[in-house]
Amino acid sequence: MEQINEAILASNKARTIEAHGGPSEYSTYVPSTEEEAKTSGSVMMYEAWEYYRTPRGEHPNSPNKVDVSSYMDIFRYDAFVAVPWILTQPLLMIAGSKAETLIFSQQGIEAAHCPKELYLIDGATQVDLYDKPQYTPQVLKKLGEFFGQHIGK
Repeated sequence: MEQINEAILASNKARTIEAHGGPSEYSTYVPSTEEEAKTSGSVMMYEAWEYYRTPRGEHPNSPNKVDVSSYMDIFRYDAFVAVPWILTQPLLMIAGSKAETLIFSQQGIEAAHCPKELYLIDGATQVDLYDKPQYTPQVLKKLGEFFGQHIGK
């Protein structure tokens, strides 16, 4: 909560500066260095650094920056508010059993009123599912099974 409160205060300050014609302030989206990632206190932030800021997944057009004034918008955003009434097609959510973001997959499944399934990959984190060979075959197999069952029906 302390980090969230600090981010809210920073967002408020940045919006005030921008409202008075000042420049936008930017922060990194994921840790830029391994040391920052190690001291972040979050497995997911370390894994995000390892994927997005190393040759494993980085891209030269990815500046790794976020407008600080947008933090409040990020905190208020609810990806699931409209799920019950706009999501009518089958829904498959694949998540690692150790993903810090698993709660969001669970919330999406709970909100949906369509054919749905939450498929867990035992022992995996969110970033593990991006490209690690011990997990990607399970993901691809499940995608084929689920969409083979639901597409065209």
